[in-house]
Amino acid sequence: MKKLWILLVALALLATAPIFADVTLSGEFMGYGSWDFSNSADPASAGFPKVELNLNAAVGDFNTLKLELDSEGKDWSGWKDPDGNFTFTDTNPDTGVVSEVAIAPGNVAIDDLRLVTDWGAALGLPVGVTTTVGYFDTYFTGWYYYDSSGWTWYYPWDNMVVEQGPKATGAVQVDVAAGPANIHVYHDGDYNFMAGVDAAFAGASVYVAYGTNYATFGDGDLSVEAAYAIMDIANVGAFFRYGLGDSAYTWGANVGAGFGMIHVAAGLEGDNVDALDNIVAEATLAPADAAKIWVAAYMDLGGASSFGGLDVGASYKVGAAEFALGYLYTPAATVAAEENPPSFFKGDQFAPVGLYAAFYVAY
Repeated sequence: MKKLWILLVALALLATAPIFADVTLSGEFMGYGSWDFSNSADPASAGFPKVELNLNAAVGDFNTLKLELDSEGKDWSGWKDPDGNFTFTDTNPDTGVVSEVAIAPGNVAIDDLRLVTDWGAALGLPVGVTTTVGYFDTYFTGWYYYDSSGWTWYYPWDNMVVEQGPKATGAVQVDVAAGPANIHVYHDGDYNFMAGVDAAFAGASVYVAYGTNYATFGDGDLSVEAAYAIMDIANVGAFFRYGLGDSAYTWGANVGAGFGMIHVAAGLEGDNVDALDNIVAEATLAPADAAKIWVAAYMDLGGASSFGGLDVGASYKVGAAEFALGYLYTPAATVAAEENPPSFFKGDQFAPVGLYAAFYVAY
């Protein structure tokens, strides 16, 4: 029924296309195969970490309807995972608790269905005012990281990024743009609330956000993020996020710099459990516009093995499609304890082990 419903929604949108002022189709598609020569029990794997289809329809002058179908990294072709299982186990890297998760049929599902309305333009207001209503997720963060994976910004740990959704109860977000500042407010039917403000001026950017639940309004998460661009040469970002209820916190910094065909980046993260936890460092050489060679190293000082992994690879673009070949070495202790570090190639979307070949296209 889920597949049928998704198909009917998509067909309904397409059928009404003539009344729309503008309809665009976009998305992402990624596939890979990997071979782990150190694991004779499970030496190979393959899959599609990213299968996404977006339909954006401008309805008149002030409204845009957005539909996103997304696999979210799961099996998108049927009931089972790539190993033929109906369920899979998930291990919490912080507590070690193992839980069993059921696989839903056909995991290309509605990830986002929202209506965006431009009230500022419709009413001729002196500031920009837009509302977003529907089924969607949202992140109150500036994403101020400059390595390929974001491993020290938000990826495998309890990152405390202020975010919500998507919720079956739906949600409403209001965004106000006034000069260099943007104000954001979010609320859903489950009494979750977020507020944030971001601003940019003279090469500097800042994002302050707070997320909580009305039942424990004073015990939410506070996030402060900042970034600075040094001409066209380098970018520096930093964050501090604090839980008012449990006094948990995490902090981090990230830097990236380019010198002609060479780009280097590094990041680190710490928290109340491990004062210095995750570290990433990478170097990229781009001898041509379409070609790229990289080395990325990951450290996890709070994990079972402090050496998280080493990724060496290269990619080549043929038009919009990018093809990669690489090797991601990860110590067995790290694999057993927590999520694998991501590959340089598309970062958190892709965490292979061993030799891998992959492709990615955005359209």
